[in-house]
Amino acid sequence: MRPTTENSPQALAPAVFRGSSWAAMGAVFSRGMGLAAQIVLGLLLSDHDFGVFAIAIGVSSVLTVLRDGGARQLLISRPKEHAQLLAPVFWIAIAFAVGTGALLALTAPLAAGADSDVATLLLIIALVQPLSVPGSILSARLQIDLRFGAITAIQSTLALVRFGGAVVLAWRGFGALSFVLPLIPMAFIEWAWAWALTRDHPWFSGPRLHQWRGLLRVSAWAVVGSAGIAAINSGVPVVLGVLVPSGVVGVYFFAQQLVTQIGIVLGASLAQVLFPAFTRLLGEPERKRRATLRALRQSMLLASPMCAAMAAIIIPFESLVWGGKWAQAAHAVIVMALVYPINVASAIPVAVQQSRSDFRAWGLGVNVVALVTFAGAGIAAALSPDPLPIAAASSVAMALASILYTAWALRPLSIGLRDVLGAIAPAWAMASIAAGLALVADAWFMTHWPALVRCLLGGAIFTLGFAALVRLVVVDQVIESVNLLPSPLRRMANGLLRLRSGPGAPTADRGPSGP
Repeated sequence: MRPTTENSPQALAPAVFRGSSWAAMGAVFSRGMGLAAQIVLGLLLSDHDFGVFAIAIGVSSVLTVLRDGGARQLLISRPKEHAQLLAPVFWIAIAFAVGTGALLALTAPLAAGADSDVATLLLIIALVQPLSVPGSILSARLQIDLRFGAITAIQSTLALVRFGGAVVLAWRGFGALSFVLPLIPMAFIEWAWAWALTRDHPWFSGPRLHQWRGLLRVSAWAVVGSAGIAAINSGVPVVLGVLVPSGVVGVYFFAQQLVTQIGIVLGASLAQVLFPAFTRLLGEPERKRRATLRALRQSMLLASPMCAAMAAIIIPFESLVWGGKWAQAAHAVIVMALVYPINVASAIPVAVQQSRSDFRAWGLGVNVVALVTFAGAGIAAALSPDPLPIAAASSVAMALASILYTAWALRPLSIGLRDVLGAIAPAWAMASIAAGLALVADAWFMTHWPALVRCLLGGAIFTLGFAALVRLVVVDQVIESVNLLPSPLRRMANGLLRLRSGPGAPTADRGPSGP
């Protein structure tokens, strides 16, 4: 018999399976916390407050990607060298964080323009940069060791502090500051928790300056890639801030936050699980190819209904919760929610490129996606200061660019554009159709009904429609996903969806280590 090692299918598959389950649970928890917080913040704060934060986070994201100099990704991509690299990587990250914070603080007045509120937020974000480095670097060890349960516990706690703190501060009248003040305790919590789990203390070791040049030569492209990811997630409001009033930016950002909370968290969680797992599959291209296609299918089967469900009920939901205050954002949410799952799937090629330390290709690819997204948003904003066409143009541009980037990034695994579309299109199409059915039913039959009833019926139509469509059209993908669930949940899902099980039923390979 073949011995079981950490890279073997017997050992790696269960770890990745558990990691994917933890990532999904963490994404759902963070989504719930974020949605609950945004409901309350939407009542307590104005569109100007959201606009101020959107501009501040967009400006700061350009610089905060320099916080660790790309060292964290480098550390994860070389798991066997962790002990030797930890100290120099930590001090590289500290040096970059201090420099980034200082640069952000010095440029805050210029970046903020006439809005002093933006400058204040930027100064607080600058302070957080060096504070957040220890927790970030120490938690890389947890990711290398595939300890995704611990990672999920930390991130869920941080989400609770972030969103709960924002609500309390907004209630106490802190305005836009409510978004950034929780970042300070979050940095200390992650630091303390990660240290308690790893007992690593690189701050007691010397910086080993002789290693910096070689490490920075590799990690520089990781910085470029991180900048591209930050630009995709937060850069559009900066572009809009130049072209439209802050109130319009606030409406766009409010809609974007509703949609991308789950997308960003889910995409980051998938990359967090798959990056170290794919690293252990170097030299096994066929296993990696199958795992990548499987990951694309599973990510779309998870992300598509999560995002499309928001599109299905957002109009009555906005009326029920905010009483028309954010009605202008509702239609923008529909467009964003239907398109955004495609961007979530691009987390898979990111993990593939990072796993082989191809940071240059990753950096170039995601920055092209960001530039295309900016172009779509900028052209739409120049033509009309209406959040709906801006949302449509930026979302479609981002989706098309993400598809092409995914196909390009996966070429070394012999995965082409047709393979990519075949993996992502079915679940996305079924979710979009189900959301369309719910929206049509609401517009034609339920316009004058109570908002709560419309939400419940719209959600039911979407849920039943999506379940029926995937059961009929992509049943093999559904079975593949259900077979990855823990036994009690698997039996429940088989019963609810009336799926066949036992001999002859399709089975999943349980993660990137499948045969």
